[in-house]
Amino acid sequence: MRRARQLESDARATDTGPFPAGLTAALLSLAVIYVRGWLQVRRVASTAIPLWRAGTFILGSRCCGRRSALRLPPWITSLLLAHMVEHVVIASVAPPLIWLSAPVLPLWLGVPRWLGRRAHAAIASGAFRPLRFLVEDPVTALARRHVDDSRLARPAVFQLAQQSASWHGIQRASFFATGLLFW
Repeated sequence: MRRARQLESDARATDTGPFPAGLTAALLSLAVIYVRGWLQVRRVASTAIPLWRAGTFILGSRCCGRRSALRLPPWITSLLLAHMVEHVVIASVAPPLIWLSAPVLPLWLGVPRWLGRRAHAAIASGAFRPLRFLVEDPVTALARRHVDDSRLARPAVFQLAQQSASWHGIQRASFFATGLLFW
């Protein structure tokens, strides 16, 4: 009984309260940027990126939100299994949906021009060349995912994530980022 109360209190530490405003703003901004770029692509070539790809981007970004992927009732999130399923969705379902949407061109065209010019200048200067191995080599991505999963599953880190909502957000972001690199 004491263990059940502890699990319930741990779940409340990370799963109660309103949807984080920063995450909401980021997901909404990315969706608006994608749709804006997708519409620009569709004006030039109507069959270049079909509607279903835009739908997979929206669905993939929706999977990143809290309890949004599975529409779990609040009482079930106190169950560890349900909570871990949410992590699996964030790490293994959302990233392939995002990549399936072919996001590079719509996101590139959807950002404001001044930001696109600055990003192009940074990429053209070779500033990101040392990080190229992260996305080109699947073995590196697989190793990164394994290290990330094992590091975040350690008891001390797990306990910290259960007690701190901000650390739990970092943990989820890490799962999502390594999922994107893996896929």
